[in-house]
Amino acid sequence: MQGIKSVMGDNICSPAKLMHGHIEELCKYNIDRIFYPYTIFQIKDNKKSANSFNCPIVSGYSDVIRSCGVDKPFDTPVINFNDNTLLTKSIVTYLKTIGVSKAIAKNAIVVAKQALTTFHQELKNISTHILQSAINEKRKVILLVGRPYHLDPMIEHKVSSAIADMGADVITDDIIYGEDTIIFDSINALSQWEFSNRVFRCAEYVDNHNGNNLQLVQLNSFGCGPDAFILDEVKSILARYKKIILF
Repeated sequence: MQGIKSVMGDNICSPAKLMHGHIEELCKYNIDRIFYPYTIFQIKDNKKSANSFNCPIVSGYSDVIRSCGVDKPFDTPVINFNDNTLLTKSIVTYLKTIGVSKAIAKNAIVVAKQALTTFHQELKNISTHILQSAINEKRKVILLVGRPYHLDPMIEHKVSSAIADMGADVITDDIIYGEDTIIFDSINALSQWEFSNRVFRCAEYVDNHNGNNLQLVQLNSFGCGPDAFILDEVKSILARYKKIILF
């Protein structure tokens, strides 16, 4: 695997190992710099969750990559997606270092936020349309949940295509965007990890569709620490409506 020689520990998670290859690939191109922020908090998708932490590997792996000797300027500002004031301040401060004025930076942030909102809504609309069409035509639908790194084909292993080839429609966790939730009042886990929180909410969403046409499949590509308790909790949520988790 490309970049494997710079991986510092065999027990690090799969997406962290793959990041070495992605960075090495980037460095082959005529790029000016690499932007890899230090991100402790994700956007808090639902106010009822306790917090929106990234795991420590996601948060600080830019420090590991930098120590591997990247031969391009490697920018790692601290970005907090859960506090708009701090988000604006950190982005404006960073962009100033590469010659972008404060006014332009602030305007770019406004435009970027709107673009992100539109993007999430469009993805939700697509999944909602697929689900409704399948319900009308009595087809099976799989809500496939995972992490952002499952976009990497090496990690995802074409699971979504394999499910579709078996005749089921596939939707993603984008369908829960903007949905209200009560799940955090009833789970036996602290809702502090944002990606884990999305999985809990997806399980609740599947439960709220009492028919058997909607089921949940969770992707687990390695022995992630938080996933050790997530699986049991999701299994418990789905069991309330006699549904099972596949992973």
